[in-house]
Amino acid sequence: MGGFLTMMLMERFPTAYDGGLALCGPLAPAPYLMQGVFDIRVVFDYYFPGVLPPPDRLPSDYQDTPALVQKIQALLDGAPQSAGILRRLTTTANDKDLASDMVFSTYILKDFQQRGGGNPFDNRNTIYEAPGAAGAVQFARMGRKN
Repeated sequence: MGGFLTMMLMERFPTAYDGGLALCGPLAPAPYLMQGVFDIRVVFDYYFPGVLPPPDRLPSDYQDTPALVQKIQALLDGAPQSAGILRRLTTTANDKDLASDMVFSTYILKDFQQRGGGNPFDNRNTIYEAPGAAGAVQFARMGRKN
């Protein structure tokens, strides 16, 4: 997230720097990027229901652990078609990285919910589509915004 830090410092202290180069950073508004993290978890839950806690109600004791990553990777390895759709959607190269991303992104969502006093995301007007599918496939909607 060095690119994010570079952008933040340049915007926050514009007179302290003559310039900056944001490498490997997301160059989009943070709310847009974080909504994407939430949406990916909704789609993951469509294919693997109940494996991870619901993305809109994460327990305060949720942890990003190697054992959980291994469990998710085993599930992905056992469902190659579903895992392939998720990899294409997330542009992730393999199931190991996808499992790590799902567990870590869930931890990030938990942090947002704890700091914000509830789920800050809303997908009531979102239609999720499977990459390469003919027509839109509506996966799921959380519909709650605290």
